[in-house]
Amino acid sequence: MERKVDAPSNIFCRRGRLAAWYFAACAGSRSPRKDALTIAVGGKHRLNYLPLTLAERLGHFRQEGLELTIADHPVDATAVAALASGGADMVSAAYEYTIELHARGQNVQCVAVQGRYAGLALGLSSELAGNYKTPKDLKGLRIGVTAPGASSHLFVNVLLAKAGPRPEAVSLVAVGSGAAVTAMQKRSIDAIANPDPVINLLEMGGAITTVADTRTAEGQRYVFGSDYPAGVIVASEDFIRAHPRTTQALANGAVRALRWIPKIRRSKLSPRCRPIITARRKRPMASRCAKSWRDTRRTDTCRWRRRTLSVAC
Repeated sequence: MERKVDAPSNIFCRRGRLAAWYFAACAGSRSPRKDALTIAVGGKHRLNYLPLTLAERLGHFRQEGLELTIADHPVDATAVAALASGGADMVSAAYEYTIELHARGQNVQCVAVQGRYAGLALGLSSELAGNYKTPKDLKGLRIGVTAPGASSHLFVNVLLAKAGPRPEAVSLVAVGSGAAVTAMQKRSIDAIANPDPVINLLEMGGAITTVADTRTAEGQRYVFGSDYPAGVIVASEDFIRAHPRTTQALANGAVRALRWIPKIRRSKLSPRCRPIITARRKRPMASRCAKSWRDTRRTDTCRWRRRTLSVAC
């Protein structure tokens, strides 16, 4: 008899509900609540963290009684450092930082998952892409990553480990996100590992050809071998135990943003958002945008659907 296996996103939904029940059970009437909350984020403009931006702009956190301050950092590493040093109550960063912080002896827990896919892609310059067959062909190239030790750095290392050269055989260049497009266009680097919107912009201009892509289910399985969530919201276990009602309110706000995404209509957007969305629907962007939501057409509330969204709203 064939055994039915749950879809990965359904597993994420189920785990999310269990976490919500856990926080609700812990949130006694006498438990303290911290309404003024600071979240550090490693690049608010990145599509990986779109639900956080939407929940803020749509007022979901205010409706949950939270006064939220989002501290925008250039990269995940500095945002995570803010959490570790006590400069932030929570952090919105790549999932692997939860593992890294545990390895450092810091007990943290993911309280909200913001996307199904890792959302990273590797693009080669148009002049070199024709010669690429396997990760072995990356040898000797200058590859731009957001920062040393960042999720994009890990992504490149995983690719090299699949059948490519040793990490020392490539030159990694920290280009961040803001200057990444210029660095690639000026050919200061030969390849780039970054999330959207950087990759989309370079694809639109014909500056790169994508050779490895975790914005799709197939690409993610090729690189990581299994499901690998994108941006997550993380808090220390001490904070969760001390402020369970605050943690629950934060999770509620994030989930409400996730549920809003499949229902988006241009008429519901504020006037300053409409030109951005309209521009993103014009060719060639219409066929390239929002790859992070490809193949997520089911109506599960925790699953993202393909939409042309912009974090500039």
